[in-house]
Amino acid sequence: MRSYLQAANPGLFWLLCGLAIAFAAVSLAVFFWVWRISRAVSGRTPVTVDALSEGVHLCRGRVTGPSLKAPLTGLPCAWWQVEVWEQGWESVNDRDPDRETQRVLWHSRRNESSNRALLCSHGFTTCAVDADRTTLLIPSEVRDWQGQHYPPEDRAPPAMAGHEAPLATLHGSKHATILGQVLGPKYRYVERIITEHAELFVLGRAQRVDAALWAEEDGEAETGADEPDEAIREPARDGLHPDFSPRRWTAEDDRLQAQDMRASQWRMVPEKGTPYIVATEPPERWILTQALAGRGALGFAAVAAGLAAFML
Repeated sequence: MRSYLQAANPGLFWLLCGLAIAFAAVSLAVFFWVWRISRAVSGRTPVTVDALSEGVHLCRGRVTGPSLKAPLTGLPCAWWQVEVWEQGWESVNDRDPDRETQRVLWHSRRNESSNRALLCSHGFTTCAVDADRTTLLIPSEVRDWQGQHYPPEDRAPPAMAGHEAPLATLHGSKHATILGQVLGPKYRYVERIITEHAELFVLGRAQRVDAALWAEEDGEAETGADEPDEAIREPARDGLHPDFSPRRWTAEDDRLQAQDMRASQWRMVPEKGTPYIVATEPPERWILTQALAGRGALGFAAVAAGLAAFML
């Protein structure tokens, strides 16, 4: 069969070989990523915030701030992340660079998270946690839904627990069109939140905060003039909602960052060579899911590698 396919359609033969090799490589990469996460957490005893010392720790505490509202649902939270996609036509070049074809694709319109550090406390000690540079983040709740408008008309979609939600957002390829119009939902929304008072586990490097340095930066931020609303985001692109333009870092962000640091005695930051993990569940609740995903990825890698070896 291999020689027949290679002789009958060499292009298809090498395409299938390439796909099998690529799938094996991706599956193997997923396996090693999961193995790295599991190895980093395995055997570590959580250290409460009030018992931290300089160095790499699995820190444990409760979220005590800041008090925010999720932008799509309006739910109270301490951290949020939103992703919005719009489904529409796009011109693409397949094999012939001089010939364009039209396809229905999902276009990323908004990918944004709150700019504030999470405040994680135990007793009278507080630690500031950056939740935006993580290797793995497991939020309290995830909502994934679709609709025809932005902002979404449905502000109360069902939620799933953070450890049950997929780590990446994948889009289906099925769609229907009539007379050039795409049928079905126009937008897809994903909102992740970490709620106030949630238990928090953070794997990273603990550093002591020098409040004097942040007080100085806070003073500098307060001397600046208030910025108008239009300075918060880049100019809106033609025909798109203003929320879809990138958000600028403002003097108010500097002031709030300094305020959060002044309220903290410690901060958790990524450590080179160690996965940076922020999770609202203890490791024993989600590490099994990661381990099963890793075993599945290894199985897929073995099957794909075997198929590629057979074809070659």
